[in-house]
Amino acid sequence: EQRIKLSWVDRTLGKGTLRFDYEFAYRNGGPYNYDPYAPFYSTALPGFVTPPLGNVAFTTDAMRKYDLSNRIEHKLHATLIYPIGDTATISTIVYATRDDYGAAIGRQATRNLGFDGSWDWQPSPMTSMSANLGRDDSSLNFSTGGDDENITGAPGRDDPSLGGPRFLLANQWQSLDHERDYNAGLTLRHDFGRVRADFNYTYTYALGKIGYVFASPAALPITQQPFVDDIGNAFPDNHYHINTLQLGFDIAISRTLGMRVFDTFETGSFADWHFLGLQDNLVIDHRIYTDLGPQPHYSANLVGVMLNVKL
Repeated sequence: EQRIKLSWVDRTLGKGTLRFDYEFAYRNGGPYNYDPYAPFYSTALPGFVTPPLGNVAFTTDAMRKYDLSNRIEHKLHATLIYPIGDTATISTIVYATRDDYGAAIGRQATRNLGFDGSWDWQPSPMTSMSANLGRDDSSLNFSTGGDDENITGAPGRDDPSLGGPRFLLANQWQSLDHERDYNAGLTLRHDFGRVRADFNYTYTYALGKIGYVFASPAALPITQQPFVDDIGNAFPDNHYHINTLQLGFDIAISRTLGMRVFDTFETGSFADWHFLGLQDNLVIDHRIYTDLGPQPHYSANLVGVMLNVKL
């Protein structure tokens, strides 16, 4: 793996400081073994006789595993820190990452883009306050394809090439996974002397989108092929909302003994397509499902007391 990183720091923006980083990484290696499983099958046993039509190809030679295959990576990172007066600071971070794996079958590419902004204020050594807001977008392109089960007893079944008689291009499909996350938070702290109080609020929202394309109806399971006109090109979106509030007090009883008392309250709501309609009928065919999945809404409260001892 080879990496090169360039950094630039600018302190000419008044009181602010701007830092910009770019990194390029290239990973490669020796010949890729797309089928490392052969030693664990009966075809590797002494005395095994190869059938006249050859052994059935286990997987296609176009398959690549993302943790081993070649990869080209680009990273960008920019940070701006700007003080406001003598008691406050604004910080902003913007980042982006792009990975390309050059794979026809397997993980093809990932993308990540986001920013985070924060405001920190400390009017006195006893009091501080901070707030943050951020967003993160990520995506994953993944491609795979089913093999032709009807060729197991015909010529060409030992051909591992993509587009050959066993691994038809018509059976190929691609998944497009995209996630968008928002987060916000607020923190207050004050030191009363023997008692320090803190208050925290965080909000998280995640939006998940899964799209797909397929070369032909043959890429779908046999049971789904009659419904190709109704399948579309994406699943319904997933939505997750979480709100968390925490109030805590750190109490100094002596130089070696302390106690923290806190209360955490959280609410959440979920809309997950994996469980759409399941609550209406838990009996499907000969199976009974006992898991309803995540509840659409929930709330929870936790009260805690912790004892701190310094030895």
